[in-house]
Amino acid sequence: MTWTYTENPVDKELDALRLEIGDTDENYPLLQDEEIQYFETQEPNFFATAARCCEAISAKLAREADRTIGPTQVKLSQQSEAYTKQAKRLRKKAGTYKKPLADISTESLFKKGMMDNNQ
Repeated sequence: MTWTYTENPVDKELDALRLEIGDTDENYPLLQDEEIQYFETQEPNFFATAARCCEAISAKLAREADRTIGPTQVKLSQQSEAYTKQAKRLRKKAGTYKKPLADISTESLFKKGMMDNNQ
């Protein structure tokens, strides 16, 4: 597998995706080129692909535990949460974001007296 970034997001979509998701440090690669290319085949547009990449990065980071070594703390859970939030923002840009069921307003679902037995 390969990881490339040529700092040319204007002419190379892979570079534009890496820039959008913050995967531009060759010393700390988050996704391989082939993984990003796979996501491109699964999503309808650029921002949806970027969101899918962020979701994959979030899942990868979520597997890692937060660590404390002396006074130093490494909180990978915060990175995972940040990528989840970025994925949501990108999904909205892509027009592919669907609110979770828990976010549905209850105003139209319930009303006073709806369970009254009016026979």
